[in-house]
Amino acid sequence: MKRPFLFLAVGLLLAGCQGTHHAPTGPGLAFHDKALLMAVLWHQTSAEYRALCYQAFNIARERLEEALAHPSDRPRAVIIDVDETVLDNALYDGYLVLNPEQYPEDFYRWLRNGPPRLIPGAADFLAAVDRAGVAIFYLTNRRTVTAEDTLRQLSVLGLPQLGPDRLLLRTGQGRSKETRRASVGATNDIVLFVGDDLNDFSDHFQGDSIEARKSAVDEHRSDFGRRFVLLPNAVGGSWEKVLYHDNDLHLVELKDHFRKHYLEAFSPAPNAPE
Repeated sequence: MKRPFLFLAVGLLLAGCQGTHHAPTGPGLAFHDKALLMAVLWHQTSAEYRALCYQAFNIARERLEEALAHPSDRPRAVIIDVDETVLDNALYDGYLVLNPEQYPEDFYRWLRNGPPRLIPGAADFLAAVDRAGVAIFYLTNRRTVTAEDTLRQLSVLGLPQLGPDRLLLRTGQGRSKETRRASVGATNDIVLFVGDDLNDFSDHFQGDSIEARKSAVDEHRSDFGRRFVLLPNAVGGSWEKVLYHDNDLHLVELKDHFRKHYLEAFSPAPNAPE
C-alpha cells in the first residue's frame, strides 16, 4: 500500500522541477548503467561541479596573464581539449544511463542533433585568450569524419579562432595526441594545456595501470595548476579505460566486474565493538 504513495510523492516533487530534456520517470523506468547514474547526475545538477569548472578556468586565465608578462620569441598558443572541457556532453551521457550504446553511431547522431552546450567558464576563458592575441588550438580525439559537426557546434556557441587548421582531430587508430601537440609546439610557444583527462597534457600519463598513472601525476605534481589545468570529469576517460585494461567495453555486466574488482571498502572486524 505504501508504493503508490511513494510514486505520488515523487511525481509531486518532479512536477516542481523546471528545465528541459528530463528523462521519463515512473515505476517501470529501467537504468541501463546504474553505475554511471550518479556521475552523470553530479555533472548535470551539482553546483560543486560548476564551481570546479569556474575555478579551473580562473586559474587558467591567471597563468595566461603570467605567461604573457614574459617575452617570447615565438607566437604564443593555448592547447585546449574539446569534450568535457569546452563542450558539455552531459545530455548524451544521460542517454547512456538509460540506453545501451551503439558506438560510434549514437555519438555521431548526438553530434548532428544534440543541442551544443558549453562547460561553465570556457567561453569567457577562450574570449580572453583571443583578446590577448594568443592562438587557440582545439585538440580532440574526435575522428576526422566529425570535423563539420564539431566546427558547427563550436561556431553555434560563438567560440573564437575556428577553422580546419585550429581543430586538431584524431587521424589514426591510437589515442595519443603527442604528434599533434608537437606540430603546434614546432612553431608556437605553448603557454598552457587545458583538458579534463591527463592524456590531454602528455603521453607521459598513458600508463597501463592505476599505479603507473598515479606515479606519473606525482612526478609532475608541480605542473598542475601551472602548465596543466585540469577540469573535473567523473563520467569517463582514461582513468576508466585503465580499469578495463584499455579495452573498449560496452557490456555493462563486464564493466561491473572490473568496477567491483577495483573497489576498496572498509570491512569491520568480526565482533568489533560498535
